[in-house]
Amino acid sequence: MAEKFDAIVVGAGPSGNTAAYLMAKAGMKVLQLERGEYPGSKNVQGAIMYADALEAVIPNCRRQAPFERAVLEQRMWLMDERSHVGSHFRGTVDADEQPTRYTVIRANMDKWLSGKAQDAGVLLICETTVVDLLKKGERVVGVRTDRARGDVFADVVVLADGVNSLVATKAGLRPRVKAQDVALAVKGCTSCPDTRSRSASTSRATTGSWSRCSARSRRAWSAPGSCTRTGNRSRSASAAWSKTSRRAA
Repeated sequence: MAEKFDAIVVGAGPSGNTAAYLMAKAGMKVLQLERGEYPGSKNVQGAIMYADALEAVIPNCRRQAPFERAVLEQRMWLMDERSHVGSHFRGTVDADEQPTRYTVIRANMDKWLSGKAQDAGVLLICETTVVDLLKKGERVVGVRTDRARGDVFADVVVLADGVNSLVATKAGLRPRVKAQDVALAVKGCTSCPDTRSRSASTSRATTGSWSRCSARSRRAWSAPGSCTRTGNRSRSASAAWSKTSRRAA
């Protein structure tokens, strides 16, 4: 007889790990399925993590999570070819105030958060692809995987398999995602002056390599949307700019 769980979570990214963690903490028997070799193995992107939201799930996360740098200032624009409208956020006014957001490398963050879920009792199985949902009438009762005898049953199935979520699309739970409804984020270093004549600190460039940048001039920008480069300029349906500080201690 096939094994049954209280819940099955498909995907081991931030949402999947959080859902699995919270259900396991509540005493549920949770199975988590990830198609990559390990959580984060298929993710090459960076991101901004909002620490207060994570703190509500995992107390004292700022001292544990693999955060990169604190983000002090963020600006958002909605743009077209001739105009734009935007907003401006700045936090961490006092020296002893904890930052509200940080840059992260998703591969590292996903692995760390998955570890928390497993510590809470989640059974994680990697290199397993969910190909379809199992139904009894109109009710979802489990998932079918690409493994031999790969049907697994549960009272609850959580699909957290990314923006494309082929399983949800195949099951008719949502339409296929259109390009204009998805944001593409681009991050880069926009200010790296010559540091030979001034004190400098080492900062990680968003490409993953190391570069020398003045601590006062570290900046990162991101441009969500369908991006087109023309020379040194970038156009987008939406854009954001972030000014980052040194990595929080």
